[in-house]
Amino acid sequence: MKRFLSILCLLILSACHLRAQIPDTSDKPAVILFMLHNSTNKMESLQKQGLTAELRDVQQTDHEINSSIVRDFEKVFKFCPVYFFYDTQLHFVKNQQWESVQFFDYEHFKTNKKIEVSGFDQYIIAEVDYPPLPEYPTVDSAGKIHYPEYTVDYATARDYGILCYDKNYKLLRNKLQYTNISLRRYGNIFKPQTLYYRFVGALAFQEKLLKYFAKKK
Repeated sequence: MKRFLSILCLLILSACHLRAQIPDTSDKPAVILFMLHNSTNKMESLQKQGLTAELRDVQQTDHEINSSIVRDFEKVFKFCPVYFFYDTQLHFVKNQQWESVQFFDYEHFKTNKKIEVSGFDQYIIAEVDYPPLPEYPTVDSAGKIHYPEYTVDYATARDYGILCYDKNYKLLRNKLQYTNISLRRYGNIFKPQTLYYRFVGALAFQEKLLKYFAKKK
């Protein structure tokens, strides 16, 4: 009997631990903290090699992609405020050291001025990146099959999507985890000066947020 009670307690504790590991997204976020990427390591390598032209190309690509992301959100995203920051400051965001993070909104991104913040309550961290690895059903010791709590259309995903994380930068374990977007290069390949990157995905992300949190009411 004692052995049975011990095993039962262990199972309960394990279940509680697993539940605690699942990010809580039951509350609507008051703000989205959106991480923009710069090819820092690649640029440092090119600079050390003295490859100035290649360095400028990488800087231009980063600027085009990040500017396009901000413009798309500025045009269509009304779900909640969006504050942008660069990946070099992710450590401060994870530790909620807000005074060390240089946040931008649509206006401040253009003027390069820092937004003064004192802290955030409910928020989601997001970024544009490759799709996460798919999760498959698992079978427990009793033979019961457990399916993922969400589904991701990996087959039709192109190269990138919007990934969402909790406050500890852990992927959300629900349908908000991944939103397929479009990030393509447009222009005439025979005229390099006409080539540019365009991001389209803020509206699809907003629609997923609206649908998800509508079910939480």
